[in-house]
Amino acid sequence: MMVDLISPKSLNDWIFDGEELALIDVREAGQFGEGHLLFAIPIAFSELENRIHKMVPRKDTRIVLCAEAGSEVIDRAAACLQDLGYGHIAILDGGVEAWSEAGFTLFKGVFVPSKLFGEMVEEVYHTPHISAQELKDLQDRDANILLLDGRPKSEFKAMTLPGSTCCPNAELPRRLHQLTSDPDTMVVVHCAGRTRSILGAQTLINFGVSQNVVALENGTQGWALIDLPWQHGATAFYPEIDDGDLEGQRAQARAMVENLPVPFLSADDAERLLSSQEQSHFVLDVRTPEEFKLGSLSGAQHAEGGQLIQSTDRYVGVRHGKIYLWDNEELVRAPVVAHWLAQMGHDVSVLTQAPRLSVAQIEAQKHHVEPISIAALRSMQEARENIVVLDLRPSMDHIQDAIPGSIWITRAHLHIHLESLQKNKQVILVGDDDKVALVAGDLQKSGLSCVQLQGGMQAWAEAGLATQPNPSQLTDKDCIDYLFFVHDRHQGNKDAMRAYLSWELGLIAQASEQELQSYPLWQLKNNLSTS
Repeated sequence: MMVDLISPKSLNDWIFDGEELALIDVREAGQFGEGHLLFAIPIAFSELENRIHKMVPRKDTRIVLCAEAGSEVIDRAAACLQDLGYGHIAILDGGVEAWSEAGFTLFKGVFVPSKLFGEMVEEVYHTPHISAQELKDLQDRDANILLLDGRPKSEFKAMTLPGSTCCPNAELPRRLHQLTSDPDTMVVVHCAGRTRSILGAQTLINFGVSQNVVALENGTQGWALIDLPWQHGATAFYPEIDDGDLEGQRAQARAMVENLPVPFLSADDAERLLSSQEQSHFVLDVRTPEEFKLGSLSGAQHAEGGQLIQSTDRYVGVRHGKIYLWDNEELVRAPVVAHWLAQMGHDVSVLTQAPRLSVAQIEAQKHHVEPISIAALRSMQEARENIVVLDLRPSMDHIQDAIPGSIWITRAHLHIHLESLQKNKQVILVGDDDKVALVAGDLQKSGLSCVQLQGGMQAWAEAGLATQPNPSQLTDKDCIDYLFFVHDRHQGNKDAMRAYLSWELGLIAQASEQELQSYPLWQLKNNLSTS
């Protein structure tokens, strides 16, 4: 089947024509983060078949693939999608370079549509903030403040501010009354940078809490930039939900969306919409990971509410697809999250009841890979059999520690190695099951035999066997799966912190007026300025 080419101008028209579009960048994470289209969804070729069904559930969705000009990966990605039954595929003619040459912007970083939105929120709502020095002065005076980290537990444990409590942004309206009942308390919301500080604070303000709420300007990075220490391994987590004021919270949450296009759907309403084959459906459970594990809607994906706003392109792969939010009929967190998604321009609804019709979850077809034990591999090595060990783990892991003599590889570069691999009797793959299965499938199509090392690198190390740092002698240029852009800002590099914060502050200026106007929130700003 032929794949069409689409010009940058025509693609730009598609992006803003109001119809469903899956704009997929198939490059690896490091390549994507160095420059991509604003609304491109990152699905690296190394994980394409494992993610595409959830990100693009409808097979006749318009799909446009993009990568660098002349990339072989993009043709292989198109062929894979055709094999899976996707029938409306085009490729950006001339790659991302042509997009830039046509006068359109390429954006560095990740989750840019959401981070751009965070900057809009501050500009439109005039979200109040305090500096790190002002916060430190308040703490030194024992002022009545409550410091809240709006990020998930994993990020909070890795690094936070001394005295902070973990309460992810979507949980803030639901749990604040349990953390303070004093209307005179100043609530300070922070993240590691800017976006979630702004969104967390403005969420509480829009929810109508009685406390004075502010965002911490520049988050933990702003704190470090005035030479104040972070806390690692913190365990002050949000409390269990208390339903004492549930009805009042429901009323406040509904008030947040009353002037927004956010329908509340009964089971019958939802079933009618979900039965349509003409639209892409994304049913997302916005509660905490702990709650989701206890049970959810059939077919629902977990998307912790604050993270769904912060990184929407991780969960929803189709522009103008339909999003349905579920909070187990609580009707607080789902409307709160919906009120932001609607202002981003998403078609979002709140499920008030569990529909009997679920969204089918199609699992990727995985190639079976025979296992090989460490003992068997060691015997082959000692017998000097003609074998090669391919390390499919992240490049940074390979650089730190690997099986001696192993070769780091990503699926995107597999074709480069095929000729040399043909000379080996056996190929041993090391890595997680999903990536191994895809590479094994490609190898088998090329007539190569391969097996997977049981237990992977962890089992090798636990067996006390020798390891070698960076046996492939990788350079930064080789590590296409790793984004070096301000990568060490959370390891104390102040220059990287300043560069990152400057990048976030500059996002609005980088976006075109057409891109900005695609956000209803920005349209509100323009309406306010002309009224």
